[in-house]
This record gives sequence, structure tokens and C-alpha cells, in this order.
Amino acid sequence: ADPQDEHAGLAPSLLASGRAPSELADNFALIAPYSQGKKSFYEEPRKKLLQFVEWVCSDEGRKAGCPDVDPNRIFLFGFSDG
Repeated sequence: ADPQDEHAGLAPSLLASGRAPSELADNFALIAPYSQGKKSFYEEPRKKLLQFVEWVCSDEGRKAGCPDVDPNRIFLFGFSDG
């Protein structure tokens, strides 16, 4: 993603460039799974990505360092090979 070009207004780009409003910066977490050994998440069943999101929201996820997450405020960005 290019925070100076087409992705400039997306939350991750605003946060990375230090241009995010405080409401976003104080209330946003970016959790990124890694498709180890795969070219893309398209090679994985959708169920595995959903299991990752469930783990992030769980007690186990918080013990591993994930922030407390409101499951009603989760958005998935950039599910592509780009």
C-alpha cells in the first residue's frame, strides 16, 4: 500500500504517516495475519481467517498482546494479492 497515493485516506495509511485524527489513533488497532508458506490467503479456506479474527477477540488473543476488541467494530481491509 502506498500511504502517499491511492491508499492515503485509509486508516492504516493515516496511522503510519502520523496524519490520523486522535479519535482514530486512540481507538484503532491493526491486526495482520500472515499467510506463512502461501502465496495468498486465497489458498486458505475463509474459515481460517475467521478463526484468526475470533482468536484476536478471545482471552487467548488478549494474553498474546491483542488489544481488547469490540467484535461489532471489526473491519477487514485489503483482502487481495496486491
